[in-house]
Amino acid sequence: MKAVIYARVSTDKQSEGSIEQQIRKCQQYCQYRDYEVVKVYQDVGTGKTLDRPAFQDMMENMDNWDICIAHKLDRMHRNAANAAKWATQLDAAGKDFSYVQMEVDTATAMGRFVYRLMNDLAQLEVEQTSERTKDGLQAVIKQGRKTGPPPYGYNSRFSKTGVKADKGYLDVNKEESEIVKVIFQCKDKDFSVSEIIGHLNKSNILTKKGNSIWKQSTISGILRKENFYKGLYLDDEGEWVEGKWDAIL
Repeated sequence: MKAVIYARVSTDKQSEGSIEQQIRKCQQYCQYRDYEVVKVYQDVGTGKTLDRPAFQDMMENMDNWDICIAHKLDRMHRNAANAAKWATQLDAAGKDFSYVQMEVDTATAMGRFVYRLMNDLAQLEVEQTSERTKDGLQAVIKQGRKTGPPPYGYNSRFSKTGVKADKGYLDVNKEESEIVKVIFQCKDKDFSVSEIIGHLNKSNILTKKGNSIWKQSTISGILRKENFYKGLYLDDEGEWVEGKWDAIL
């Protein structure tokens, strides 16, 4: 089996096992596994990106080798998503990889099992992170706060006061809130989005930036937030409950 060795350090001043040490360990492994080393690739720089000269060269010449050997996982990748993406790319091309220190070698049955287990654990971490993010957002909403820019009809209290404790809290923008009411009055009359825009233009009602031209996406976005404008949010059990910000509708 034809093998390439990949070694990397973050900077030319760091040893991190040193390039030479990494290569020697990989060569010993190849000798033990009876792999033929056809080329050694070396990079100096971060492992968080795939944009590395030697790494790119190695991948562009993938037809010339069967398996890629690295001393440790973090020498090849320091980003879980990139690691999974790269492994999938190799699998699709019928290529293998091995991390010597972790004893992961996809050319063997045990190596493939460990690799699948690693992928499952990585996916679990992604899903848990997503759950933590969702829980965090729910907690913010329950406190009456909102992440991101304030919706049309509201002002950011923090932008007015500059007090850190006011971050995320909303105050009703009196002028914009009246326009929100007009938009929903039109909706209750079964106006289409285009008809609502026509009504706003006819009434000389300007946009947030003072323009006379309203975008359909802006009106659609406001209409989608009807429950928010009613002061409601969707709780963990899928029920609409009263929030702690002032309702407009």
